[in-house]
Amino acid sequence: DHITLEPSITRHGFVALSRLKHLQSLNLAHCVLNLGEVEIALLFSELASNPFSKLQNLDLSGNAWVTDTLLARIPSTFPNLNFLNLTDCGETHNITKLGIAYLGCLKHLQGLNFDGCHLNITNEDLLQTIVVHLPNLQILHTNLDLDDETLQCLAQNVQRINLGGVSLTKHEVENYLKIPASEREEI
Repeated sequence: DHITLEPSITRHGFVALSRLKHLQSLNLAHCVLNLGEVEIALLFSELASNPFSKLQNLDLSGNAWVTDTLLARIPSTFPNLNFLNLTDCGETHNITKLGIAYLGCLKHLQGLNFDGCHLNITNEDLLQTIVVHLPNLQILHTNLDLDDETLQCLAQNVQRINLGGVSLTKHEVENYLKIPASEREEI
């Protein structure tokens, strides 16, 4: 039911994984995939023809090969994901609003972690994906610099927000926002 692979996996190994129809959790954290971006996209497109329909948890943390191109294929390859971990993914800003928007197709997603990611998105992009397209999201981990309006809107839609290691509930966010900005401690 659960597989952790490290430090590397080949294309053939990945294809072999797709035969595990009852796989629920796949940990590819810090996994070396010696393929270029186009080859990775083709691999995930191939896997989408025989999707991991039971997979609920996917950990891709610490992988530089996570890009918008890969994120575009996640919903069709892993259609029933409940939790996606993208901590410390990507290289210098190779995950953009387009990549985050693709995640909006994951209608069962309840937890999303992109703490430490090199994201090239605005607060508005984040809100568009989470509030509009991810109504079931309950937990969000991010290190983005969120303005008060974004934080308040997220708190209305997500049960728990983790900002750079500080976990806040809706009620805690509301109390935090009542404090004048000049008197707040950094979180």
